[in-house]
Amino acid sequence: MKKEFILGLTTGVVLTGASLVFANSQIQAILNDQIKVTLNGQVQEFKDETTNETQYPITYHDRTYLPLRTVANLVGVDVDYDASSNTALLKTKDYVETKDNSYIFPTSSTVEITADLSNMSVDELELAKNEIFARYGYDFSVKTFADYFANKSWYKKIDGKKVSVSELNTIEQKNVAYIDKYITLKKSENTIRNLLDNYLKNAKDLSEYRIDNIKIVTAEEMKSTYGTDFPNDEIYFIVEYSVKPSDTDDPSKSGWQAGNGHVEGDWIVDKTGVGSWKEGQEFNFGTGW
Repeated sequence: MKKEFILGLTTGVVLTGASLVFANSQIQAILNDQIKVTLNGQVQEFKDETTNETQYPITYHDRTYLPLRTVANLVGVDVDYDASSNTALLKTKDYVETKDNSYIFPTSSTVEITADLSNMSVDELELAKNEIFARYGYDFSVKTFADYFANKSWYKKIDGKKVSVSELNTIEQKNVAYIDKYITLKKSENTIRNLLDNYLKNAKDLSEYRIDNIKIVTAEEMKSTYGTDFPNDEIYFIVEYSVKPSDTDDPSKSGWQAGNGHVEGDWIVDKTGVGSWKEGQEFNFGTGW
C-alpha cells in the first residue's frame, strides 16, 4: 500500500505561500514553492510517483516539511507502509533482514512427540501445533500465528493455502492430537485455577492463600487412586496449596489444619486438595475423598 509521509527539517526563516489545511489534524500550513532542495549540489524536484505532479515543501510553525518517500528515494532508502500499525518502514539498501530458523519441535513431522508438555503454556502449545501446518506454507488468518511464522526463515507462505488435519501425514496427525490433548488440559487448568481462586478468596477464616500447583488428572487416574468409577465428562484435579488462617493466632488450632499440611509460622503449607468440576454444576473441592 502506498502512502505519502512528511519529513520535518528545521528552518530559521518565516516563509510565505499558499494556505493549506490538513483535514486529519486541522492545522494551517504553508505550501511553499520558494524552497529549493539540493542533493550533492544538484537541485531536486519532488514528483508524485502516481500523478507526476510537483510536490512542494510545506512550512508549519517555522519548520519545513518534505515528502518522506521522495526524500528517502533520493538518498537510497526504501519506504513501505504497514497499514495495520500505521507505521512507515524505512530500510537502507544494504539492510539484510534476519529471521529465526528455529523450531519448537524440529522433528514433529517425522517423529512422534512423547515428552511431557505440561510445563508449556497454551500459547506455546498452539504455536507448536501450528508449526506443523506452517511447514506446508499454511496461510494463517490469525495475526498472532501469521506474525510469528513470518519471522521464521523456513516458513514459505503460500497465499490462500489451507491444510486440513486429514492432509497431514500419520505422524503429524498423531502429534497434532497429542498437542491438542495438552491444550485442553492447560485450558482446564486455567479454568480450575480461576474457580479455586474464587473458592479460597471467599473461604471462611482465611486471610491469605497461595496456589502452588494444579494437576489435571483423568477419570482413570481417579479410579486407580480411589478404587471407584468416575464420570468421564468431568474435570478432575489435584492441587497443592498453602493458607494463612484468620480464625486463631495459632495455625495448629485452626480448622484449616485438618486433613493435611504442616505449620510454618503463620501459614499451613504443603496442603493437598482434590476436586472436580463440570460446566453448569457445582465446584467440588476438599482435602480428600
